[in-house]
Amino acid sequence: MRLPNGDRTEEPSPLRALWQTHTGSGAVADAAYATLRQAILLGHLRPGDRLAEEQLAREFGVSRTPIREAIFRLEAEHFAIRQVRRGLVVRGIPEEQVLEVFTVWAALDQLAARIAAEQATSPERARLHWINEQIEMTSEQGGSGSIRDLTMQFHEALCEAAHSSTLLQIIRQIHDSARRFGETTFSLPGRPKAAIVEHRAILEAIDQGDADTAGRLAAEHITRARDARIALMRR
Repeated sequence: MRLPNGDRTEEPSPLRALWQTHTGSGAVADAAYATLRQAILLGHLRPGDRLAEEQLAREFGVSRTPIREAIFRLEAEHFAIRQVRRGLVVRGIPEEQVLEVFTVWAALDQLAARIAAEQATSPERARLHWINEQIEMTSEQGGSGSIRDLTMQFHEALCEAAHSSTLLQIIRQIHDSARRFGETTFSLPGRPKAAIVEHRAILEAIDQGDADTAGRLAAEHITRARDARIALMRR
């Protein structure tokens, strides 16, 4: 960035920029935890990266104590793992965990779609259709990252259409896990178009009040997403 006098100043690192959005909003340890957690979800901190107290404390301009507390919280939530001679590092995502996440996701979506078919209001159904249309428009423009965000909005809207705050809370946790998987599956040829078609079929069943079909199609949709994720990981 160029200053008015012609000098240049360094842009803050991604980690520092995140810290600036969280600091001042509460306890220092909470801000450090929120910063590091978001950095992991966004990929600024990658699997295997060390979570060194001294370095992070210097980066954030705070003492090591709140950093230590934040890192311990990340370890408790399985975002970090302790390695011999390296200390705590960002935890990788093994294939078994990916399969576990998608198994739970499929069950949640199946339940949400079933309930939505029975309880969704007209505005809620309209919002689901609108989000899917936004996914299609974004797909035509080639924005795979934006498609992932919109797709997560779709699945959260499905829980809202099921009038279940519990489902919504859990699906958001699932989405946090999915964000850590790395490159979006929508980078795979044909996957965006397939997902859009699958969404339409789910919505048609919901519009018709067919709970069994809506639930089955929702589970099959997540299963296909799982297969695409595993293919991408193995590639």
